[in-house]
Amino acid sequence: MQTNYKQIALIVVGVILLGLGYFYQDKIMAFFDKKKTELRKDVPPSTNPNSATTSAVTTSSSGNDCTSPIQSPVVVDGKIMGVVEVGASGFNAFAVKMDAQGNYETVYKDFDKSLALEGFATYEDVKTKLQAYLSKLFERGVSPKNMHFVISSGALKNSKTKIIADGLKKMGYFVNEVTAEQEGRFALLALLPKGYENNSFVVDIGSGNTKISYIENGRVTSYESFGAKYYQQGIEDGLVSKELNVTMNKVPNKYKDNMFIIGGVPYELAKLTCEGQRYAKLKAPNQYTETDNVKFNTGLKIYNYIYTNAQPKQVIFDYDTNFVIGFLISLKR
Repeated sequence: MQTNYKQIALIVVGVILLGLGYFYQDKIMAFFDKKKTELRKDVPPSTNPNSATTSAVTTSSSGNDCTSPIQSPVVVDGKIMGVVEVGASGFNAFAVKMDAQGNYETVYKDFDKSLALEGFATYEDVKTKLQAYLSKLFERGVSPKNMHFVISSGALKNSKTKIIADGLKKMGYFVNEVTAEQEGRFALLALLPKGYENNSFVVDIGSGNTKISYIENGRVTSYESFGAKYYQQGIEDGLVSKELNVTMNKVPNKYKDNMFIIGGVPYELAKLTCEGQRYAKLKAPNQYTETDNVKFNTGLKIYNYIYTNAQPKQVIFDYDTNFVIGFLISLKR
């Protein structure tokens, strides 16, 4: 009989537990779901290239070294200067401390975030929006007499550019219009470190055009090709690839060891690769994946076409520069 009491007691306890489990099942499941979520947070994200993602795998997760051994130049008795690029897609602004030799340190930068060309229709638009924009540069120590404006060759194709240029002139500023060939020279002045003149070339992938340049016997040679928005003109990838290959064949092989690069899409590639320092080594283009951004994809293709021809030992991006800083350097020469 004693054994039967134990069995009855166990059955009763089991029934009670089943009842409680049924009554509190929602809370119990919620508890375990919470625990599974917490466990997932402790697991590093997958670096499987076949996983469903539209962003590229960073070198920090793959273990590759993305830092560059290049050191920033030392600025001696520098003066703060400001420059704004009116580009094909918007504005880039820089305040730099630059010395008499053209060595510079970027103290403020704003890449294409503050304004869009479509927002300008009248002189009042230019005056109101640019005054607020310029105040950021003046706060960094730029005086109005050391403020410069450069309209890129790509932007000159946009009808809005004339409104902006006329507005700036009414505000008392001189507006510098530059050709694609000049942009290539300025990009090289700003980007190519001393000591790399004999084995390197420079690439600036813009929205409106791409500039490729190198220096030989003290003379800069610059070529222009399609920009990252070539898709808007209905141009096929095959034509872009063919023309860039022809252009790159003009660059002597001895200058193809190192590729220094800037531009909107290279900036996005650099952010996917390495951040935290001025110079960063980019990965080979086939190690980045396309996204749902058409401009990013076409810019990546341009990078790939150039890289495939040159086969450089390293590709180095500079977070702190733009061809318009090369324009400032040219004023020192």
